[in-house]
Amino acid sequence: MTKLSLKQQALACELLAMLLESGFTLDAALTQLQVHLPQQQARWQMMKQQLAQGADVAQAFAVAEFAPLVLSQLQLALIHGQLHYSLQTIATYLTQQVASRQKMMQLLIYPAILLGLLTVIQIGVIGVVKPLLTGQAFSFNVMLPVSLVVVIGLIGFLVRHYRQHRLAWQGGLLKWPIVGPLLRYYYHYQFALGAYAFSLAGQDLARYCQALGQLRQNMLAKVGQTVSQRLASGASLVQALDQPLIPADVGLLIQLGQPPAQFQLALAILSQRLFKQLTQYLERLIALVQPLLFLVIGVQIILVYWQVLQPVYQLMEEIA
Repeated sequence: MTKLSLKQQALACELLAMLLESGFTLDAALTQLQVHLPQQQARWQMMKQQLAQGADVAQAFAVAEFAPLVLSQLQLALIHGQLHYSLQTIATYLTQQVASRQKMMQLLIYPAILLGLLTVIQIGVIGVVKPLLTGQAFSFNVMLPVSLVVVIGLIGFLVRHYRQHRLAWQGGLLKWPIVGPLLRYYYHYQFALGAYAFSLAGQDLARYCQALGQLRQNMLAKVGQTVSQRLASGASLVQALDQPLIPADVGLLIQLGQPPAQFQLALAILSQRLFKQLTQYLERLIALVQPLLFLVIGVQIILVYWQVLQPVYQLMEEIA
């Protein structure tokens, strides 16, 4: 069974949301997915089997290897009951993520090819051209492949360590200058999104934070637990919500004392605004990547010239 891409996950969530809103049961909607996404037919059948055996929606999606974001939102949907809304918002976010990745690839493909060619040239200069210019016999620099293996091994170790300790990594990355704001924008959006979904079901923020505390492998779980503990110790809701990963606007909206319908609408507007801020920040980061990569290419070109011209200048000095 092939891996489910983000694009396929977004399309599946969007189709399921549309079908559920049209009155289909989840089982019938999964049957329809076998028609619209036949290449993943075995996956949809497996999800139907999981549901038939008594698994909940989040468990069925976990077996189908959906992204952690999808699973955390579906765990919340089990409590607030707005499954079609959660699937639609998941589809919107994943679609934006796919578009950002495609834009990143388009910006990086040309400089990445240049960087690769320059690396090959640099290896050739160090291993072949430089020994010839200095009159030395050709000798293969064994440190080059060893260094390459070490770098690849280090990258593999870091990726594996991140997957095993995702929450610890994300907690540390929140303090970084560029990645930290991106993660805060992301979690602010996720919090507002969940708060709005719970308000649609007539449940308050205290119940929402209690549900967040029950999530698995999610930074917002610790946030929800902290809020619940503060409320239990006698703090007001505004005081309990005063945390870095919770938008400050949520506390301000509570202090306004609006009727439930207006508060619900305000949460919807807030989640949309936070999503826009997240996408705009991503676009700014993507726009910075290509110039930085070209800067690296420029430095590498200078190094190649230096490695070629250094022995030439030495020969000229010896002749003079």
